[in-house]
Amino acid sequence: MQSKLFRITLNTAQPDLLLRFYTLLGFQFSQKLIDKGSQAWNGQLGDLSLEIFSIKESFSNKIPGVQMSFEVKAIDNLVQEFRLLKSQIMMEPLETKSGVISIVIDPDGRSIELIQS
Repeated sequence: MQSKLFRITLNTAQPDLLLRFYTLLGFQFSQKLIDKGSQAWNGQLGDLSLEIFSIKESFSNKIPGVQMSFEVKAIDNLVQEFRLLKSQIMMEPLETKSGVISIVIDPDGRSIELIQS
């Protein structure tokens, strides 16, 4: 099954430092409006999107620091395969305006967002 990595999301208590760091690597950021009371920025470098979300220090050990987003086909089958691997399914496939989305946790605890559009 082929998929495409198109976005990496970093959750951080020090967004200004991360913005400066990744700007040096060529990302150009713009602030992103979100309705959850936090701040976020979206940067592009070629086809890869890098999102930086500001989180409070007190939440930094409760929210995965990295989330990778993959465009996939046949999301239901893929989630079933992850289930057979005993992967944690944080969000079952759900129809949204962006497509069908699911979130699984990889064996090292990273959040993986699957999107079928």
